[in-house]
Amino acid sequence: MIFLLLIPAAIRVIATGPMLEKRVNRWDFSHYYLSSLVLREGGDPYHTNLTPLGRKLGLQTDEINRATYPPTFILCFEPLTWLKPRPAYWVWFAINFGALVLSLALLLGPGSGIPRQMVVSLIALAILYTPLWYHFFFAQSQLIILVMLIYVMRACRRGADRTAGLLVAATALLRVFPGLIAGYFIVRRNWRALRWTIIGGAGGALITLAFVGVHRSLGFLDVIGFVESPMWMEVAGNIAFRAVVERLFTFFFGKDLGGAVIFMQYAVIAIGDAALLGAAIWATIAPAGSPDPDSRAFALWVVAAIILAPTAWLHYLVLIYLPMSCLIAAAAAGRASGRAVAAAIVSYLILMIAPVVLPVAHNYLSLLAMTALRESVFLGLLAAFLSTYWFATDEVSRAPDASASSF
Repeated sequence: MIFLLLIPAAIRVIATGPMLEKRVNRWDFSHYYLSSLVLREGGDPYHTNLTPLGRKLGLQTDEINRATYPPTFILCFEPLTWLKPRPAYWVWFAINFGALVLSLALLLGPGSGIPRQMVVSLIALAILYTPLWYHFFFAQSQLIILVMLIYVMRACRRGADRTAGLLVAATALLRVFPGLIAGYFIVRRNWRALRWTIIGGAGGALITLAFVGVHRSLGFLDVIGFVESPMWMEVAGNIAFRAVVERLFTFFFGKDLGGAVIFMQYAVIAIGDAALLGAAIWATIAPAGSPDPDSRAFALWVVAAIILAPTAWLHYLVLIYLPMSCLIAAAAAGRASGRAVAAAIVSYLILMIAPVVLPVAHNYLSLLAMTALRESVFLGLLAAFLSTYWFATDEVSRAPDASASSF
């Protein structure tokens, strides 16, 4: 079994080299680089047309012709703009590859609770996970967020509330959507961690304002409407719950929605968001100061942050490495329910296969079947949410929990 997994994993690694070489001047790296370069040169990346500079440097802009990422992220990326685009790209790739190696070492290594004989197979499965390759294809940053969230989990397990709060604040400043994980502190009444999240967020915001400037930092608010515009909501790769609902309403009712249909669409989004958030809260409620065995509730909030984000893309799903590793460790010790494990397997298979089939399936499927296939990626995310919800709530005959001493 290990051999059968390692062969396709090795083939995928070898095949990715030429692919990455062709992406040196493409999204999303080109977007990061141009935004940060404009900032370093004293410009306003949120209100500057990036196309002329992109054309000069040979970097893709197309319809994303201004910065769309938080000012803290653009500021942190700025040092790479002292390099020319090509070497900067490979440094960025090395940073993300290092984050992948570190995250797998932390999640699967000694102290994780995962049996040693399973580690090689799990590494191969992680490599074969399609969202990982979308992450590298678009030179994304979620693996860095993954490492930070792993350290948040470790800090929560050992009661290091200040570290946990500061790290959650840092992830929110860099990418916004992980800030929802602060809800985990609220529901569990971990006020010290929440206090440090607020302190870290405020401190990081002030540092960003000092280096970026108030006017340029507030420019980020002006592009939120662009990021959440129908142009991006209609893209099948956007797997946030809100985007999926909007696409389905467009498919069944057309683009020109009447007032009643629009109201129904907003109602479905609001009810769905409330149900998903309510499920996370319900699964997390516990007496103040009580432990979170196997980081079950924390794992659920990681998935909730993705599914409830205004926009979420396939490469966000590398964050699911964290909850899945928690589930695997618990299952190996007999502390996870069968349906939680089954839902995790379904999620993995959908998210590994569906994005690969999509590009070639449109020639063979009807419009309805193709729409169902496109939205099946969201079903993979929903299966991950159900898996972590059942993981957090199902009562099983538990072996002694070693999570407090893990890592």
